[in-house]
Amino acid sequence: MKLMRVQGRSMEPTLRPGALVLVDQRVYRRRSPRRGEIVVARLGASGRACVKRLIGLPHDELVVGNRLWQLQADEYFLVGDSRDQSADSRELGPVRQADVVGRVRYY
Repeated sequence: MKLMRVQGRSMEPTLRPGALVLVDQRVYRRRSPRRGEIVVARLGASGRACVKRLIGLPHDELVVGNRLWQLQADEYFLVGDSRDQSADSRELGPVRQADVVGRVRYY
């Protein structure tokens, strides 16, 4: 388990900026991520760890806005709860399973 501080407003109202969350980094060794979970993942070229909600699973076909996303075998689609304040998979693309750090357990 790892303690992490939420930065930014992308997960409001679920998580507020500055909130501390407990991240289970081992859970996905035992099982795959599930739709609706709040996860920590490395997004974009910077690889910065971000807290987002998982809405798309491997092999899903999603229509988000006016764009169709077809996820590959090891890809997940993540968005912030506050969509208008979130840089997420809609802009940065899907996240590979290797970039999903863990599940937020307590917030």
